Amino acid sequence: MTLEVSTRPALPAIVRFGGALVLLAGAPDRYWSALRESMRCDGAEFVSVGSGRGAIELLRRSSFDLVVLGERLPDVSSMTVLSEARRLGNVPVIVITGGDPAILDRGFNLGADDVVTGDIAPADLASRVAILLRRARPGEEAHHIGEPYGLVMKRAAHEVTIQGAALNLTATEFSVLRLLLDHRSEVLSADTISRQVWHYETYGSPNFVQAQISRLRAKLDRAGASGLIATIRGAGYVIR
Repeated sequence: MTLEVSTRPALPAIVRFGGALVLLAGAPDRYWSALRESMRCDGAEFVSVGSGRGAIELLRRSSFDLVVLGERLPDVSSMTVLSEARRLGNVPVIVITGGDPAILDRGFNLGADDVVTGDIAPADLASRVAILLRRARPGEEAHHIGEPYGLVMKRAAHEVTIQGAALNLTATEFSVLRLLLDHRSEVLSADTISRQVWHYETYGSPNFVQAQISRLRAKLDRAGASGLIATIRGAGYVIR
């Protein structure tokens, strides 16, 4: 497939070295250089692309551990790239937005693992990247829930099955489900889930937590585990 960006050279072949491979999609700016510098000691490798079509092409032919996606791309929208990333697999995606609440909500509804505004400090962005990358290294514990759900979570394998069938979850969906299972029978508020999974408060706007719970429930419903996550109005969420 040929990229439709005639003003840029052909994309180089991508080679994975020892560390995580991170795709930075959007016009190069202070974030990219600061992010690279912050993550250098962790051995992460970075690939930058300046267009949405270029990002989609790379996602189709290479395996990334994480994507940082700028909102303003010169050809296709960041939401188009996000949708394609979700269609292709479960690579964690951070979307940088201009702060429009509608874009924030839409990003989470389309499956972004994190959505941040453009004024975030580069060091804070690097911390968000590190948090998502660490989710790929779960512990050894396993969770089991018997009938009627037949759920088994294997942390080390990052695997969830329902009645023996694999449940395909994003890194964030896995983290939310793991948190609820770790605190089984405890009602967890949106703020608690936000602090534990994303490491920040909802500050009265829990929409992104609701979006992740909704997507997770939809997958559980399709797998035959409808009703596993209960909502306690005004309090939060719980697995009994």
